[in-house]
Amino acid sequence: MLKAKLIWREGWSFDAISDSDSRIVVDGKKKIGLSPMELFLIGLVGCTTVDVVSILEKMRQQFTAIELEVEAEHKQDFPKYFTAIKLNYWVKGKQIEESKLKRAIELSHERYCSALHSLRPDIKIKTEYKITKD
Repeated sequence: MLKAKLIWREGWSFDAISDSDSRIVVDGKKKIGLSPMELFLIGLVGCTTVDVVSILEKMRQQFTAIELEVEAEHKQDFPKYFTAIKLNYWVKGKQIEESKLKRAIELSHERYCSALHSLRPDIKIKTEYKITKD
């Protein structure tokens, strides 16, 4: 079981504390911390990127850098849930096989990433990737 807690600071800001005692500021007005939806997106990209790193390592792909950028659209009225998410993976290495990168991303999305599987089924998810040689 995962646990976390929020402790109100002032106004719309909170200290978020995880099971591992890591801390981050969550702020509903985005003045001094991340908004809850920004934090959600960071969790999402963290989840799938960890998967992709793990899978690429098992495939013996020697990458030197991995980045994932996310863009998300949401409803304008409440509840302001996400309606579309675009994931842009960037992998750098000497000999990254495109088919293996594509498969690693597919496995993350279809099987492993709990955050992706926690989203509404009607969200449009688009994925792009780019490989850069060292």
